[in-house]
Formats: sequence, C-alpha cells, structure tokens
Amino acid sequence: MSICIKCLKKEATLRCKMCHSPICRNCVISTPVGIFCSELCIQKMQSHIEKVKEIDKNKPIIKRKRIPAIVKFIIVLIALWLVAHFLGIDIVARIKQLISLLTGKV
Repeated sequence: MSICIKCLKKEATLRCKMCHSPICRNCVISTPVGIFCSELCIQKMQSHIEKVKEIDKNKPIIKRKRIPAIVKFIIVLIALWLVAHFLGIDIVARIKQLISLLTGKV
C-alpha cells in the first residue's frame, strides 16, 4: 500500500505521469495529457512534449526504408534469370550440368 506523497494521509491509487510518485484522488492535478502530482511535473512534461515536437519537426516526412539483404539477393537472381531468358540461355539446364560436373555424375 502506497501513501500519497502530498497529503501523507490517504492511500495512493494513482501515479504521477512524470515522476511516477504515488498520489491520492484528492491531490491529483488532472490535465489533458495526464495526471500529475505538482505544477513542476506538469511543466517538465510540457517541456518534454515541446522537445519531442521539435525533434519530430526536423525529421524528414518520407523515411527511406532499408531493403533486407535477402530481398536484394532475390532481386539480383530474378534480374539475372531475365537476362539469361532473353539471351536464350536455359539456366535450369546449365545448373543441372554444373551440379553433375561437381558431383561427378555425367
């Protein structure tokens, strides 16, 4: 059981959004962004929100997503297959020949 840090009398059923201190329902300061134990915590949260907004403002809107290596590898394989196909090279037959040469089965 936690006791309210403000009145030191009642059981605390809530916690401040900024400092996580236990507070009772009578001592809580409720705002649109959450519940707080003091004006200082409200100011700290507002400062934090402003910093986050400033950071977000400087981020590019369109983020470049990285393509995983396996996807790049598959794209390269498909491109090679297409080139071979247009050149009239039967890739499957060539791979079978290579496997048979490597395994010694002719």
